[in-house]
Amino acid sequence: MSKNNKLSVVMYHYVREIKGSLHPGIKGLEFEKFKTQLDYLQSEYQIIQAEDVISSCLNGSPIPENSCLLTFDDGYKDHIKFVLPELKSRKIQGTFFPPAKAILDRELLSVSAIHFILERCTNYKLLLEELFDLCISRDIKKELLSEWKITYGSTGKWDSEPEPALIKRLLQFVLPERIRTDIISILFEKYIGQKQRDFADDLYLTTHDLKIMLADGMYIGSHGYEHFWLDRCSADEQKEEIINSLKFLTQIGASTKDWMMCYPHGAYNSDTVKLLDEYNCGIAFKDSGGETILDIDRRYDLTRYDTNDFPQ
Repeated sequence: MSKNNKLSVVMYHYVREIKGSLHPGIKGLEFEKFKTQLDYLQSEYQIIQAEDVISSCLNGSPIPENSCLLTFDDGYKDHIKFVLPELKSRKIQGTFFPPAKAILDRELLSVSAIHFILERCTNYKLLLEELFDLCISRDIKKELLSEWKITYGSTGKWDSEPEPALIKRLLQFVLPERIRTDIISILFEKYIGQKQRDFADDLYLTTHDLKIMLADGMYIGSHGYEHFWLDRCSADEQKEEIINSLKFLTQIGASTKDWMMCYPHGAYNSDTVKLLDEYNCGIAFKDSGGETILDIDRRYDLTRYDTNDFPQ
């Protein structure tokens, strides 16, 4: 009988009580639906630990048929408030990927700020017009904005409308960093009405939280330091990201032996792979692709499902 090397990795972000909250439109998973999904996964899959996955991929150790790994990105407070108690009660492990700078400096990630701006301002056409006006007032040419609208305005799996897709891309990586940081700050203050630092303090886990989670048997891996799109960084910038994220793992007491990487935004390139190998990374995950194959030659290209791919 051949050894099983197929694995279903489930990706989560926000897991909280959304309905009736301050942000009822945030695209996350209701806690009750999370519990229902865990019921389903436990009935259909064998939920295994991160260490089992690393060993299987690197050493060929066997894993059960229908194996499943639960992963949680971006270091949200949801993960200790809702996820951890539920996993503990079921005696299963979760694998968590917090971005170091957000945890250490209490600095709101641009991707998080954009989530909540879009949650609060649902007239996407109006928001896009406002964004364009802010760009033009900062000497971005109308002709360039028109080009970007064509290049980056396509819909995708998570955005059925072109406007939010374009807003996200402009504010995440298309605009020059100084301009996009400035515009995000303006929009966040207008639509959220709270200082980003205070918001970040409520949104993200602390180092103390992560130490509690480690003590409770959870696995903590790397999600970079600044949460950059690594494929848009130079090799030197990527190296700094990896070094600083490993320092962070050491600081909280997480393992750095054959450590796990989860690419921010699912983005990486050949420089990333070389650096992961140089710094003894065990395995690395993308943010899409479905069922993955655990093979040492694919160890830095492992795929995941989204929570929405399974019953809730």
